[in-house]
Amino acid sequence: MNMEIRSAMRLSVIIPTYYRYPSLDTVFGLLSRQTRVPDEIIVVDQTPPADRPEGFYARFPSLPLTVIDMAEPSLSASRNAAVRASHCDVLVFIDDDMEFGPRLLEQHLKVMTEEKVDVVVGAISTEETMPVTCNRNARTLDPISVFLKGPNCQWNGMVLITSGANTSMKRDLFLAVGGYDLNLLRMEDIDLGYRLFRHGAKMFYSEKPFSRHMRAPMGGTRKTQPDLEWVRLLSKIYLHKKHFPGWTTKQYILKEVFNALMFRNLQTGVFRLSNFVRFYSPLRNLWYLWRASREASLRLNSNV
Repeated sequence: MNMEIRSAMRLSVIIPTYYRYPSLDTVFGLLSRQTRVPDEIIVVDQTPPADRPEGFYARFPSLPLTVIDMAEPSLSASRNAAVRASHCDVLVFIDDDMEFGPRLLEQHLKVMTEEKVDVVVGAISTEETMPVTCNRNARTLDPISVFLKGPNCQWNGMVLITSGANTSMKRDLFLAVGGYDLNLLRMEDIDLGYRLFRHGAKMFYSEKPFSRHMRAPMGGTRKTQPDLEWVRLLSKIYLHKKHFPGWTTKQYILKEVFNALMFRNLQTGVFRLSNFVRFYSPLRNLWYLWRASREASLRLNSNV
C-alpha cells in the first residue's frame, strides 16, 4: 500500500455486535492480518454484560480496540455512537459476521483514492464469490427499491445506497448528514446513502473490497424485531414518505392495497393459496397497511 495514502487517510473500523462472539472472534482475526492496519477499531457491544464471555476483548491486545457498551440494541444508534467516538478521517463499517481477505481495508482506501470518491460500497455475497447474475426481480420491488437499490451486483460505478456490512466513507460527510436515522427500523443503509448522495457525496460501488456475509445463526439486533413482515412494511412506507411523499408514495400504497385485495402477500405481490383460504387475509393486510402508514407518519413527525 502506498505509504503516502496511508498517512493521509487515517481509518476507523466500526463494528456493532450483539450476542455474536464466535463470529466476532473471526472478524478480529481477519482484521489483525490486514495489509492496511486500521488506526482504530470501535466495537459497540449491545450484549448484556452478564452474558459476555469473560475476558473476550483482552484476547486481542495487538488490535487498537475501543469497546463501547450500549444497553439498548440498535444498529443505527450503535453506529452513530461509534462514529462520535472515532478520531479518523475514513470510516469502514462492517458487520460482526463477515469474512474477508487481507486486502479489504487497503482496497477500500485504494478505490476511494483512485476513483476520487467520498463513499465506497464494497461487494457482499453469501458465497465465496459474487454471483454471475443478479436475482432481483424488478416486478416485485417497490418504487424506492427499484430506484435506490437497483441491480448493483454486477455494477461497478455510481450508486445511491450504502451497506453497513461493507462500506467506507469520509467521517465529515457522515456527520454532515446526521448519521443514521434512529426512527428507521430497517433499510437504514438505503436512507443514509440517499441522504449522502443528495448532500453531494460521490458514491462508488466496487467489487474489489469483497466481503462474504456468513449470516450467523444466532445474535444480531434483528433478532430483537420478532415481526419482520411488519418492520419491513413500516420501513418501506417511512422511506417513501420521507423522500418521495407525492405520487411515488401513493403508487406504492395503492399497489399494496391491490395485493391485499387479491389475496397476495404484501411487499412481494405473490399469490398464496393460504391467503385465499383465510377469508380474513385481505382485512388483515389492509389493517397492517393502515397501521404502518400511520406509524410512519408519526415517526417522521417525531424527534428522537
